[in-house]
Amino acid sequence: DSYAHSLIMKTFAIGKNSRLYKRLFTEEKLIDYLKVHSLSGLNNGIAILLVMPKKKADLDKIIQIFHFELNLLQKFGLTDSEIHETKKEMIYFYRYSYEYVESLGSSLGSEELLTGFENYQKYPKYIRNLKKEHLDEVISKYLQTDKLTIYHLGGRKLKIDDLLITLKESGKSRFTNGLSSDFYQTVLDNGLRIILKKVSGKPTIGISLTGEVSQLNERESNLGINLLTSGLLLYGNQKRDYNHLLNFCSSNGINCSISPDPETTSVKMKCFQESLPLSLELLSEIISYPQFPGKHLFNLKETYLSNIDRIEDYPQYNAIKLWKEHFFGRSSNLVNIEGNKSTIRRLSRKQVVNWFNNYYIPKNMTLALAGDFNFNHTLKNCEKLFSRNSQSTDILMQEPSFTLPAKKYKKAVQDNDQAIITLGGFGCTALQIEKNTAFHVLAQIIGGDTNSILFRELREKRGLVYSVDFDFFSIRQLGYFMITAIVDKAEKSHTLSIIKDILNDIKTNGILTEDLEKTKNYIRGQRLLEEESMLSRAQTLAILETLGFGYEFYLERERRLNAVNLRHLHEVAAEYFRDDNYYIHVLA
Repeated sequence: DSYAHSLIMKTFAIGKNSRLYKRLFTEEKLIDYLKVHSLSGLNNGIAILLVMPKKKADLDKIIQIFHFELNLLQKFGLTDSEIHETKKEMIYFYRYSYEYVESLGSSLGSEELLTGFENYQKYPKYIRNLKKEHLDEVISKYLQTDKLTIYHLGGRKLKIDDLLITLKESGKSRFTNGLSSDFYQTVLDNGLRIILKKVSGKPTIGISLTGEVSQLNERESNLGINLLTSGLLLYGNQKRDYNHLLNFCSSNGINCSISPDPETTSVKMKCFQESLPLSLELLSEIISYPQFPGKHLFNLKETYLSNIDRIEDYPQYNAIKLWKEHFFGRSSNLVNIEGNKSTIRRLSRKQVVNWFNNYYIPKNMTLALAGDFNFNHTLKNCEKLFSRNSQSTDILMQEPSFTLPAKKYKKAVQDNDQAIITLGGFGCTALQIEKNTAFHVLAQIIGGDTNSILFRELREKRGLVYSVDFDFFSIRQLGYFMITAIVDKAEKSHTLSIIKDILNDIKTNGILTEDLEKTKNYIRGQRLLEEESMLSRAQTLAILETLGFGYEFYLERERRLNAVNLRHLHEVAAEYFRDDNYYIHVLA
């Protein structure tokens, strides 16, 4: 046990690369030094960790950190890399003992008194043969809270009652759901949800830190603030400026991006297995120490303003924007993730900081990882890096804002030979799960690809359209569908009439079994492609957990798809394909 104990204490507290020293001195800057005295012989031994705090250091915080690190050691032991590196260091130190005759004589004499001098020459063999199982046994046997004594000397007082509570709680597990072979989920004390998904054999790991914050939290006066806030997170923080961050990602093979979605915003990373600790450290810096530099704030605002001006150069995107403004209203938070020009110009750095402080907090977020990695090591790292406290803040709940138009039909003029027809209306919400699944399948059948009903009828048979699409979007509060067709100006009225006839025929006669089964197989194939991306998996799991659907919802995707039948599709079409639910915009 003594060899194992030496390796454990070396990794935990001895030297500048030990866990405690890096945490208390290098990272938190709370102590001047940390020394370990290990007294052992033929009788029971003792290990003394002597800590010298800095003059104004928080003594209680030092003890809390010590217990935190001790708890991690008790629960998870040492990592394979720690064991490997410490073994090398101990053997190098042993080899240096042969440099001076006095040192070698002292070492041989001590070992002779204890077990026989021959064992000193076998030291490298004993160290190399130490296994993690044995190290875990020694930790469980010796390094438990009931064997711990704390002695304090100095003028400043400790919070004894809090310390006793910490001692009592120290041995309790922080993780409640139990590790499984391929999935684990827990919640940190600050409310951050953590999901780990094992996918064996993959070289990359996907990471998604997702919060329930989006354009739906915005109001008319600050449209675009979430995009601006989230975008600025990648332009440097208090630990690394913008260039340092870019170089760090490039040199370590880390792909980092921001994804503002309709109901959530994700900070996403993709990395190789060896870069996972560095990636988590960088993610922690991004979310814990944001800087929001003024020059980049100005630059991003100018970019968003240019994007809004430039959208008219892309007629199809412009047509969709104009339909949304017609359907939801120009000041709706459903129209454009970038907001509008007047709100963007008014947004200040103070508003950005407040927005971040209100919404990008641990209790509002989920951290999901997918790939081939060690759960225990990663959990320990996550606890260390993402344990900042959540602030109690007054936040605006997500609420779609819209005002339905008085007229169902609107036309806009463009200098082009083509016309773009956009027809859409309300659909079911994301919470109407059975109906929502059926609507997504129906959308794929009607206009999802070049084998869809609209494509066959309007382009292949009649040659009326250049392109046609049917899209269905849903959030927890509402859903809507949208058909977009590009035609010659002279054919716009004729094409619009045929689109309505096709929808009416589907409502009346339903869908062919062949189309349903073919579309189900297509969706399964698309899922398999998405599953190849560890980042896609991580983001999907994080979003589902953040929005309250959970891992079981993810696992039941195939069951929900299999359950969709012709009756479901017919009921969806009958409910939503109605003239009084059609809102039409023509750009011509």
